[in-house]
Amino acid sequence: MGQPVDETSDVAPPDDDERLGEAIEDYLGLAERGEAPPAEEFAARYGDIEADVRAALEGLELVHGLVGGASGSSGGVGPGRNLESGRRIAGYRIVRELGRGGMGTVYEAVHVGLDRPVALKVLGTLAAPDSSARRRFLNEARVAANLHHTHIVPVFDVGQVGGLCYYAMQRIQGSGLDRVVRWLRDERGVGGGRSSTDSAGRGGTSSSKWPRAWARASSHLPWRRTPPRPVAGPPSTEADDLTPAWSGSRALLGLSRPAGASPRLAARAEDAEPPFDPPRGSSYHRWAARVGMQAAEALAHAHQHGVIHRDVKPSNLLIDSEGSIWVADFGLARRLADPGLTHHDGMLGTPRYMSPEQGRTGVIDGRTDVYSLGATLYELLTLRPPFDGSSAAELLDQIAGREPVAPRSIDPRIPRDLETIVLKSLAKRPSDRYATASEQAADLERFLNREPVKARRISPVGRAWRVMRRHPGISSVTAAASVIILAVAGFAYHRVASERDAKDAALQLKAAALVRADEALARTEEAVRESQSARRMELWRHAELVRRTDTPDRRAAGLGLLKKAAELGPDAETKARLRDEAAEFLVLREFEPRVELPTGPTRDVVLGPSGARLAALTSSGFGGEELASWDLTCRRRGDSLALARYARAEDRDEGPGPGGGGRGGPQGGRGGRGPGGWGDRLASCGGSLAVVPYGGGAILLVDASTGVPVRELKPTAGRVVSIFGDPTGKRLAALEGASERAEPEGPGRRETFRVVLWDLERADAVPRPLDLAAEARPPWSPPPAVAFAPDGRSLAVAVAGETTIRMFNAEDGGESRSIEAPADVRALAMGAGGLLAAASQGTIQVWNLARPDAQAFVTSLPTQGFVSRLQFDPTGTLLAATFWAANMQPAPKVELWDAATFKPVAVLAAADPVSDVAFSADGRTLVAGGANLSTTTWRIREPRARATAVGLEGKPFSASFREDGLLAVADLDGDVWAWNPDPTTPTAGRPPFRVVAGEAAVPVGPDRKDEARPGGRGPFRPSAAAFTRAGDLVIHDADGLEVHPASLAADAKATRVQLPSLPPWLQSPAWPVLARSADGRTMALGRGRSVYLWDVEGPGGPKLVASPVDHRGPAWRDGQGPGEGRRRRRGGPDGGLPPDFAQRVKALQVAPDADRLYLLMIDPPSIQSWKLAGTAEGARAEVEAWADDPPENPTAIALSPDGSLLAIADRSGAVTLVDAVRLAALGRIEPRADDPETLASAVAFAPDGRRLAVGSQPGPVRLWDLSDPSSPRASIRLPGPAALPFLVLAFSPDGRRLAVGGGDSIVESWDLAALDEELRSLGLGD
Repeated sequence: MGQPVDETSDVAPPDDDERLGEAIEDYLGLAERGEAPPAEEFAARYGDIEADVRAALEGLELVHGLVGGASGSSGGVGPGRNLESGRRIAGYRIVRELGRGGMGTVYEAVHVGLDRPVALKVLGTLAAPDSSARRRFLNEARVAANLHHTHIVPVFDVGQVGGLCYYAMQRIQGSGLDRVVRWLRDERGVGGGRSSTDSAGRGGTSSSKWPRAWARASSHLPWRRTPPRPVAGPPSTEADDLTPAWSGSRALLGLSRPAGASPRLAARAEDAEPPFDPPRGSSYHRWAARVGMQAAEALAHAHQHGVIHRDVKPSNLLIDSEGSIWVADFGLARRLADPGLTHHDGMLGTPRYMSPEQGRTGVIDGRTDVYSLGATLYELLTLRPPFDGSSAAELLDQIAGREPVAPRSIDPRIPRDLETIVLKSLAKRPSDRYATASEQAADLERFLNREPVKARRISPVGRAWRVMRRHPGISSVTAAASVIILAVAGFAYHRVASERDAKDAALQLKAAALVRADEALARTEEAVRESQSARRMELWRHAELVRRTDTPDRRAAGLGLLKKAAELGPDAETKARLRDEAAEFLVLREFEPRVELPTGPTRDVVLGPSGARLAALTSSGFGGEELASWDLTCRRRGDSLALARYARAEDRDEGPGPGGGGRGGPQGGRGGRGPGGWGDRLASCGGSLAVVPYGGGAILLVDASTGVPVRELKPTAGRVVSIFGDPTGKRLAALEGASERAEPEGPGRRETFRVVLWDLERADAVPRPLDLAAEARPPWSPPPAVAFAPDGRSLAVAVAGETTIRMFNAEDGGESRSIEAPADVRALAMGAGGLLAAASQGTIQVWNLARPDAQAFVTSLPTQGFVSRLQFDPTGTLLAATFWAANMQPAPKVELWDAATFKPVAVLAAADPVSDVAFSADGRTLVAGGANLSTTTWRIREPRARATAVGLEGKPFSASFREDGLLAVADLDGDVWAWNPDPTTPTAGRPPFRVVAGEAAVPVGPDRKDEARPGGRGPFRPSAAAFTRAGDLVIHDADGLEVHPASLAADAKATRVQLPSLPPWLQSPAWPVLARSADGRTMALGRGRSVYLWDVEGPGGPKLVASPVDHRGPAWRDGQGPGEGRRRRRGGPDGGLPPDFAQRVKALQVAPDADRLYLLMIDPPSIQSWKLAGTAEGARAEVEAWADDPPENPTAIALSPDGSLLAIADRSGAVTLVDAVRLAALGRIEPRADDPETLASAVAFAPDGRRLAVGSQPGPVRLWDLSDPSSPRASIRLPGPAALPFLVLAFSPDGRRLAVGGGDSIVESWDLAALDEELRSLGLGD
């Protein structure tokens, strides 16, 4: 509240002066409210003093920017008038006003071409080309543009357009130091200078109105506007309006209020907490010194380029959110909230921070800026200015004639050296200050480094001498008395100074010691960092080497090394690499330490379904054998069945023979062979065990749960050498051998083998022999190798010494096909998904029997010796191999391979030579029978982070998750598979089951053939699958749509959905494409050139979408059929389609509201966005224009679930992120030319839209964080097998799982939540 004016306190001025002062005050008030009329119109109101008023207003044009050229204030862009948002000046688009000043207005703007935010300063008036305002404005821009320094706000551009001058600066996110000082004053309760309200209480009479008005317009010091004449009624209780505030520097930060905002709100915004929070305590003084050093370095740079700032003050020193200083406002732009600013071309600067020579308008140089920076540092340390007054004249008098109060007198905590630096900078004479800003910065740096500063404190004598020089009028008597007093004081001071200097020297020694200690500490810390970096690198490289080994404990060992590396504080880049390496280990299987069972020598071993019961064919002593059982849980031996009484009498009398196999003798495998005893005499057949007593005279079927024989089978001829059980328990294959003399009278004998199939479901079934066409061989020749398929429908047979593997149908015994191996086959095994493994000459050959012969071969696996036995686990994920040692005895090891990736898993060392291996039904337990004393067991743990499905017979083409976690996979052969990768479900560990079997490829439509597979490998018949919200499975195949109930039961009937028929000219051979909206209600179908939209929960079937180039209308009804009329009107060739409709749909995405479609087209590749509108027949599409050019040669697309973001992969391997509504590019994921893993070939969004999976054909999938689409951040790398020719990605509805399909009929399911949890436990969380 202002104080009442004392009208009697001043001498009454002349009337003309009083009226002139009132006129200027009134005009200033109108200008602040944005209501100022043109200068000529306003001056005309004052009649006889019109000329004086006009002259005064013309003078104000320079210092306040209120009068605008020939058109007055109405024609300019000064205070109160701003450019509207969206207007363009040159290449800049105005966003909003940030602040305003006497010479112009500063706006937040965007450079249209570069999309770069800037602060755009526009001259506040349409000044004439030769006006001083325009010259000063352009000079400011040019001066700042020529300065390039870390702590100077850069100028990007300057120009003139349409009569307006402008220049563009960098937009700084922060605040001015003046705001920091005000906030600290409020926070610490320190009074700092007079506020506008306090100064308004300083009364004045009407005689001082003209000087006050001029001071108000020129110096910006507090002043009081003359109140209006009193009127009837109660007096107003409102305080005077706060002066609107802005400055060029504040406008750079966007902190000043725009025109029209409430002054009280502006005041609260000015006093709000600044973006940078200064430190507290002693650290605050060091921070202030660092601020001064940075500003001094910037000023020194300007001085070196011949530029003197002349207006250094807190509001022109900007501090960003990181604490860095930026020097701004080289054009002396003013801010009304800052007390005082530029007056005229003679006296420039803010009075409060002016040097004495500036106030006298004397010669100025770089030392002037040194003084102003010292005044700023003084205020930053004490939170009050060095001088303060109610007017510019009073301030200048204090600056010229008074010494500032010592900062330590205000705050004793201020370091003495820092006070010395500040007082030296504030010396009255320029010669007593720092000669350059560089010296000032150097002294501040010495203070920060705890080194002695070069500035020295002024003694009392020196201070008195300076006073006398400034006041030469002191009498000689006074001078003499002063000399005597000063002499005495000098003597006392000398003693005190000596003591103080001694203390200062001690302090400096301590400071120097502290500096040396700090340097030593810094060197130590640097050495520690280098040591930690070297140690991290060593641990990382060690982990890489461990991962490349085949030891069973490499997972735990490698993760332990990476955890130690993470504990050493890696930087973000190193942490990301360690995270990628950890992901490689987290997909490895774990093996619990082996357990040895004292079973004695075993010939064959079999595990029960649960993996807890072991059956072994062992020796009972004195040549007898027994079928023994063991409980693996408690490691106890159970009941046993003696087999001697089931042997033939001649075998019991003769002892071990060629078909027997004695203790410790070499053993055959599953179709394995070696010298001595051959064959498997124990096999599992569903719920029964089949065992061959010694001599091979019979086959006993034993109940696996009780150990009681239930049936006996007699060989059809000769003796039983080996038996092989059907995993389903329906059949049993027996390898029978019969010996005969080579010649009737000769001594030699020869052996003949044949395979006999027994039907175990029918007791009266006649055994069916297979025609092997094998010749008789010497008795030491190994028997044929035999292996059953997991489904029991087929078996493979390879005759010893031959390279042909013959496949037989287990139901009728007929031969179905043959496979040629590169060498003679020594062991066979069949796994899920049609896999066939054959060992020969130190390698394992793998075929996929689900493919034609020409493409059946998959890979060749090198082994560490000659294989004696091969065995797939029941889930089809592992392949085990045993070996012969150098002495043709069984080797004490088991080699495991991943049946999906065909990479080595581990080499397991056993205590005894391994004679046989067996897996449990879930594949989690492995048993190795020992040929000497014990049997070894291992527990296998599958990785939590990833589950692998094998058994698919074709390469994956599409994948879709259901709400309950069930995954549907459609392959290129038209088969659709279902699999639940969740280990917590009852079906965990089971291989995928087939929902739909694809038919043989047939022509689709008249005179057309199926498309050929890449590489010419035969026709493709792919299908696509997706789930509805109700859980039903929708399959889009070559014949149309088929919907399967949610149960997916074998007896559940599927529903065929009819698609609208198309004319022949719109049909095209293409793969079916299927996409669903985020809520699962709407599905979009692509078939060649046709697109359909289907409301799954609505009435009716799919509706045809009329494409933008072929809307069904009058052109279809021209009397010659739609095709002919359309071709004639379009000008296409006879019998063909117009060029603009030659493209076909490869992939598509549907928006959440089903109002847009995004299509990936081929022939040629392109991306289109269709805006849909409903019609009676379906929907009509209009092509939407792109704000930015779409990527060339696109290969894959994905739409975020909320429909806001579109990801497009192109042939270069890059991924472009596009605003799906505006079709404008937002960001880009660039590949690295030297890294094929970064070449994107597939993309998929997580349900939350913040994660993007980007897959590459080499195998790995990279997750990207899209919290800021303009700057995607690489996240976790998921290792995987090569994915050719396709890579399929699909997220589960809850975002927990990611399915990755590709490679050789492989689908992997990543549990991202478990992966994140394990990475966090290692200290490598993202």
